[in-house]
Amino acid sequence: MLRRELKERLRELVRTEASAEFQRIAEEDRRMLQADKWQCVCDLLALAAFPTRAGVTRSAQWREAAKRLHDLVPPGELIDWALQQADIARNRERGVRDLRPHPDGPCHTLVLDYARMRRDKTRVLLGRARAARETGADIVRGPSGVFTTGEPAPPSGKPT
Repeated sequence: MLRRELKERLRELVRTEASAEFQRIAEEDRRMLQADKWQCVCDLLALAAFPTRAGVTRSAQWREAAKRLHDLVPPGELIDWALQQADIARNRERGVRDLRPHPDGPCHTLVLDYARMRRDKTRVLLGRARAARETGADIVRGPSGVFTTGEPAPPSGKPT
């Protein structure tokens, strides 16, 4: 797909995900749409590599990356994540210690790694939703996403 087509497909997927109908569709279909969205993001980032400017602070590098992402992808998690990285870098520049590891390297590579991690996570959740459908297990939504109880759903579809 061309870059322009990928951007339009991504916008369409994000609009669908933000719609009220999205909450009413089947879990498997929701996860499929999210997997498609993150695959589009990965493909788009692979086509639109951007440099990390040397000689500026790490927080400035992340702010520049967020601006480039704003031109590529619709507002959402990926841009928020890049801005969070800028905030973390600014705190580190001020001497505020952070116990979490923050890898160095080109911002584009780290953004692409994050997008791939999100894509892989949505694929796992899609697999769980498919397994739940195939086995008739009840799907339970928790704060970390979707998981199954492993037991078939009651005939009425309501928990007992």
